[in-house]
Amino acid sequence: MDRLSVMHMPDIACPVQESKYLNDDSIRFHSRLGFSEVGRFHDSGYKFNQWFDMVWMEKMIGEHNAEPKEVWG
Repeated sequence: MDRLSVMHMPDIACPVQESKYLNDDSIRFHSRLGFSEVGRFHDSGYKFNQWFDMVWMEKMIGEHNAEPKEVWG
């Protein structure tokens, strides 16, 4: 796991209110997998003639060592 990231962050489109094109299923899906919301960008994505929030979620997938090994050496 030396060359893998210890964190994974999906970028998810999220409607302010549910629409026929997009709902918050992806956020619920990622939450059940252990992800948590760490950022929300309001009205930052536009498609289907409407604005959507973009949500960043994170999940730690490895240990943080006190003295991590160099990745790009």
